[in-house]
Amino acid sequence: MFKRYYFTDEDFELWIKTYNKARYLIREYKYHFSIEQKQNHKEEFKEVNRIVNQYQVLKVALPTNYQKEMVDRFIKENKVELKDNESLIYRMTLDTWIDVVVNARSNKLPDLDIKEFGKRLKETRLKQGYSRKRAAKILEISEKSLQAYEEGDRTMTIAVFYKIYRLFSDFVSLNNI
Repeated sequence: MFKRYYFTDEDFELWIKTYNKARYLIREYKYHFSIEQKQNHKEEFKEVNRIVNQYQVLKVALPTNYQKEMVDRFIKENKVELKDNESLIYRMTLDTWIDVVVNARSNKLPDLDIKEFGKRLKETRLKQGYSRKRAAKILEISEKSLQAYEEGDRTMTIAVFYKIYRLFSDFVSLNNI
């Protein structure tokens, strides 16, 4: 079953306000944080940079200068307030925002947690009745390498991944990482 998400004007306005907060935090990080503080807040800094980058992508994606100026005005005023006859252009801008900002996340693959992947790999191998020695022989890798993959201590090449995929045709349990 597919989930559907609907985005409203309030979501867009919240994003505008979040963007303004992100810009403020970036200035704080760059000019007022010590090196230690920057290290401690590295993930937060990445997130606010992502939001600022979304704005830059949105500006490039908007087809008209009028739309770009309208979004800049929203940013400056920290709210969405339409002037006369802007509702149609605003709807088109909102559609572009949904395509560029909201849907951009769903078009990316999630990061791979190699510890979790290794755990699932081991579970799948055991479920299918392969000993580590037998699986390693079929995969043409050492037992120590397979153990390292299963413990999440080593990443594998695409060639090894493909062999593992082929060996464990029931690799469904790895798809839900």
